[in-house]
Amino acid sequence: MEMVVLGNMNLTANFIPAPKVTLEMDMGKDSQGKKRPTNEVQLTNEYSINIKVVPENTAVQSVTIYYSRDSTGNPMYMHSIYTGTSTTYKRKAIKPGYWYARAVVQTQNGSYTTPYKEVCETYPISDTILSKATVKTRFDELWGATKSFATANAATHEVQEEGAWVWLDTAGNGVYSVETGEGVEKHTVALVAGVNEAYVTMSQPADEWNDTGDPTTPGKFVVGHFHTHFPICYAQVESPGIQRNPCGPTIGADDIIVNNRKMPGFVYDYYGPIFKYHTDSPPNRVTHGVNDNAKPYPYGSYERREAPNFNQ
Repeated sequence: MEMVVLGNMNLTANFIPAPKVTLEMDMGKDSQGKKRPTNEVQLTNEYSINIKVVPENTAVQSVTIYYSRDSTGNPMYMHSIYTGTSTTYKRKAIKPGYWYARAVVQTQNGSYTTPYKEVCETYPISDTILSKATVKTRFDELWGATKSFATANAATHEVQEEGAWVWLDTAGNGVYSVETGEGVEKHTVALVAGVNEAYVTMSQPADEWNDTGDPTTPGKFVVGHFHTHFPICYAQVESPGIQRNPCGPTIGADDIIVNNRKMPGFVYDYYGPIFKYHTDSPPNRVTHGVNDNAKPYPYGSYERREAPNFNQ
């Protein structure tokens, strides 16, 4: 028998190891220009999803990024938010709650799935809400309405607090609104002798969204609530008078209401303290004026914390 020598054959010459693929997130920078270290991002803010493939010279044919409310990777709960060839995708937060992100990377040698990465799209914090010009302007208007009502009814000592819900529509660039209709009931109170409190009744309206687990559909969400306090300069008082000290949130009542709702509260009130003295008080005691300086005070929860999978 004739033997044929084939020489030294390198059986591993064509072996290509499977690439390692991971998904990372860059939450952007805060108002001071520092990178946000957490996995949380406020609604309407943008963040980056980066797919890392090692070795870097791996030929990537396609990338699909999936979001799900479910961390088990069950395909029936996964929704595609991006399909293309780029390994970087920018997403704007539009739906509150916890999401689990995965990517499927197709290369010439097969398909590879990243481990999941958790991200929480949160409601805006009170500082963000109050920084919006549309919100602050509407708060100013409602404070003006409170003062105007008290001035128009000075003879009968009547006052009326205004109330409103702060909404955020996450469609487009995100639109804030302050709405006084649904869930707000005003009450007229006469500040006669012995009466020094007024109130507005508020019941939280439902968010306008459909949480089917689809991360690509925006919604309109209640993100805070607002009410005014009232001038006491037109009150009918007994000697020596009445005061509001301190001004701002009513200790106890306002805090309990807002903390039960687990969302930011805002109350418009004078800088204070303010006083209304009886006519027999010494002349050096000055009653506050209806147009004294005032401002909206944030209080209660720093941000709303109720949403699907918001378990904190």
